[in-house]
Amino acid sequence: MSEQKQRIYGFDNFRVDVRNRELLRDGTPVALPSKAFDMLVVLLESGGSLVGKDDLFSRVWPDQIVEESNLTVQVSAIRKALGERKGNPHYIVTIPGHGYRFTGNLINPSEGVRTQNNSASSAPIRSIAVLPFKPLVASERDESFEMGMADTLITRLSRIEQLDVRPTSAVRQYTKLEDEVKTAGRSLMVDAVLDGSIQKSGDRIRVGVRLVRVEPGQTLWTEQFDEDFSNIFAVQDAISGKVADALAVKLGGKERDRLGKHDTDSSEAYELYLKGRYFWDKFTPNDHQKATEYFTQAIG
Repeated sequence: MSEQKQRIYGFDNFRVDVRNRELLRDGTPVALPSKAFDMLVVLLESGGSLVGKDDLFSRVWPDQIVEESNLTVQVSAIRKALGERKGNPHYIVTIPGHGYRFTGNLINPSEGVRTQNNSASSAPIRSIAVLPFKPLVASERDESFEMGMADTLITRLSRIEQLDVRPTSAVRQYTKLEDEVKTAGRSLMVDAVLDGSIQKSGDRIRVGVRLVRVEPGQTLWTEQFDEDFSNIFAVQDAISGKVADALAVKLGGKERDRLGKHDTDSSEAYELYLKGRYFWDKFTPNDHQKATEYFTQAIG
């Protein structure tokens, strides 16, 4: 029996037993059509990376020619089984024109077979890249906020002396929705990548993050936050601290204090500052004028 068929995935109060082809919620089976189950497994196996339409067709319908509408039907069945509401994706996010991503808090799968020890999986992580955050809903993206979130975490994590953190200028190019974490990590020559998604709706934010070891593409930690925007700094504190914990970095008291240091306690000023930084980095007179206006409002 293959290793894949021995796997059990967990997220929130759900378990997906691949071997027995069961979706369980609090231990109770949830009905799910066969192809929808196969598609869910493919998305779970991606560990939060974008799964393209062609990849889904080849893995869910091998050696078959099917219409694209089949993807929509199966995703709808998955969302219904997981209790998602229309227009408020919590687990499965559509990337228009490209494919789908699983964004839930995935627990590392338990393996039913023994695996060989991989030295790359046990080596200490000394370098990391924080990629620009991606929108949960592609049509509602806010690039200043997405890039700003990454920039803030880069600044925070750079305060850890034992960790080499790639600067914002090095990761700025990875803003496309289809950018692959593992490929980006290899290009940036880092041991691990922090990848995230973010959405702001009114006074609420939803942030999903995962820490991935580039080789062999292992997810070390993943979590989702649903908070008031006024708590954005607490979310950033939690992410920074949990990244340090996941990397087994030992922080002294002063270093941990520096990790949680805020340049402002005003979420409104912070948002205005991010917009200012976004336009300032475009290097045109008009954009610099906009940046100046945002900076002025931020300190006003």
